[in-house]
Amino acid sequence: MRWQGFKGDGRPITNTTAQVVSFSEGLPSTGVVAFHFWTTGALNTFANITGGGNVNVLADSDLIYSVNPTHLRKWSGRFTQGNYLPATTVTAFSLWFNFVDIVDDDAADNCQFPRGAVPTIQFSTNATVVTGSMFCAWTISDQPASFFPRLFSQPMNIAANQVNAPFPIKSRGGLARGYVVDTVGLDKITMKLGGFQPVDMAGPGYLDAANGDVLRETEQIECDSTLTGVHAGRLPQVPIPGGTSEVVLTTHTGGAGGNWAGATNPLTLWTQDSQ
Repeated sequence: MRWQGFKGDGRPITNTTAQVVSFSEGLPSTGVVAFHFWTTGALNTFANITGGGNVNVLADSDLIYSVNPTHLRKWSGRFTQGNYLPATTVTAFSLWFNFVDIVDDDAADNCQFPRGAVPTIQFSTNATVVTGSMFCAWTISDQPASFFPRLFSQPMNIAANQVNAPFPIKSRGGLARGYVVDTVGLDKITMKLGGFQPVDMAGPGYLDAANGDVLRETEQIECDSTLTGVHAGRLPQVPIPGGTSEVVLTTHTGGAGGNWAGATNPLTLWTQDSQ
C-alpha cells in the first residue's frame, strides 16, 4: 500500500539569482519511494530550477543521487512505466527511488530511499528564476525494502575527435541497471563491466555518415518518449568492478551527426545497492 503527504511550508526562491534550494527538515525517512516538487512563480520551471548543475540527494551524508538534469529527464522517459518525459517547462516533477521499470507496485517498492537515513535534496538554479516558493511532497510504501538506488552523472573528460577514448567507470557499489549518454557527435560506444561487454554500438556519426541515431532506435520497443541527442539503455544486473569497467567512445566534430560537446559530457549510471 502507498500513501502521500506534503510539507505545507515552502522554500523561498530569490528573484533572478543563482541559488541552491534545499529540503531536509521535516521529510520522512522510512518507506519513501518518491519525493515530489512544485513551484510558484511563472519562470520557476524544471529547466530553471535545475539549470545550475546536478540534482543532488543525500541519505545522511551519503550522496545517492547526483544527476545531470537532462539525463534525469531521459532516465524518467526511458525507464518509468509511463515513459514519462517531463517537459523542461513543467513546474511540478518527481524524484523516484523505487524500481521504476517494474509494473507491480509491491515488487517495485522493494527499492526505496535508504530507510532511517535523513534525506537532503538540493536543486541548483540558474539566474532566470523569479520570486516564488518551492514545495515538497512524498509517496510512502509499507513494503519492506531490500535495495536503494544510486543515480550518478560523471563527466567523462573525453574531448571531440577522439578515437577509442576510455573512461574508467567509478561505481559506488551495487548492481548495474541502466545508463544514459549523449549521442550528438558520437560515432561509437563500447561499455565493459568487468569481463562482460553489454554495449558495443554505432552512434549517429558512425563512419561520418548520416546514419541516424541507432542508439535511440534500440529503445523504441520499450519507450515512446525520446529526448533528441540522448540515449538511455538497460544494463544487466551485474556488479561493476573497479579497474576493469569502462566506457570507450569515438567522437567527432564537423561531420554528420553533429558536434560532440566536449569533456563535460557525462555518463549517468543507474545502480541498485543493498539496504
